[in-house]
Amino acid sequence: MLQIFNYKLHNQQNGFSVIELLIAIAIAAILLSVATVSGRFFQDTVNLSNAEKMIGTNIKLAKANSISSLNDFNYGIHFESDSVIIFRGSTFIIGDLANQTVNLPSGVEIYSVNLNGGGSDLLFSRLIGTTDNFGAVGIRLIQNPSQTRQIVVNQEGQVNHSSFQTSLVAPITNARHAHYDLGWNIKNSLILRLEWVDNFNAPIITNDIDATAYFNTDQSIFDWSGTTMVNGLSQSLRIHGWLDASDDTILCVIRDQTESDTLNIYFVDATIAKKITTYVYAGGIVTITPDAFYGGALTIK
Repeated sequence: MLQIFNYKLHNQQNGFSVIELLIAIAIAAILLSVATVSGRFFQDTVNLSNAEKMIGTNIKLAKANSISSLNDFNYGIHFESDSVIIFRGSTFIIGDLANQTVNLPSGVEIYSVNLNGGGSDLLFSRLIGTTDNFGAVGIRLIQNPSQTRQIVVNQEGQVNHSSFQTSLVAPITNARHAHYDLGWNIKNSLILRLEWVDNFNAPIITNDIDATAYFNTDQSIFDWSGTTMVNGLSQSLRIHGWLDASDDTILCVIRDQTESDTLNIYFVDATIAKKITTYVYAGGIVTITPDAFYGGALTIK
């Protein structure tokens, strides 16, 4: 009896009951599930970043091929939901043997293509590399659509990776990527003026920037960006413009959404300060108001 009792006691001390084994298995399963979900989320995020870089790289390649006039062609990018296709010539042709298709990473889709003139083709000019199809392409995770990225291409064919909040509700609020179809051109402008004002619309800081230094040779393109200290905080802007078919300027103003000091923007020629727009912060939102005479038509990008 003593020997039997000692064996049972030893067995209970060093072994596992069925319940203990089930609990251990359940804990292991939970840990494995958490690790799997975390790993999938991490991989999806990596895939989204890779897709953003891949699209930007292929846009730059199509532009470079156009500038070099590779095989005497210009080139463009055609966007599908799951791929981008580099094509040559002025029109995308399905099945062309010269097409170069690059598939997006798993779990990523192109959900938005907003290009000037509509359509899904971004075409670059031969030898110059500019585009009339400037705009933005949005990508996102299929299983988590709130995770998005945006690739922006300007008229010069430059690629930027940005995300802008858009609102078409009047008044336009918190929209920090705005295009002004001025109806006149800024070629004769000497000064870009940034006028930071207080609550009584009185200037507290005025930045006069030599506009002539930021035009290209024929003054068809203007491009300035910079940072100013206002009330001890940095304010970053990019202001660039190009001529439309009527030789009038389309002006683009991009401003960081976190910066909210009230701002007036002017272009000044030899005699007139032409006000473009006003950004006013009130009640937690920023309202953009084009000048009635010089501000033209506002479009949010």
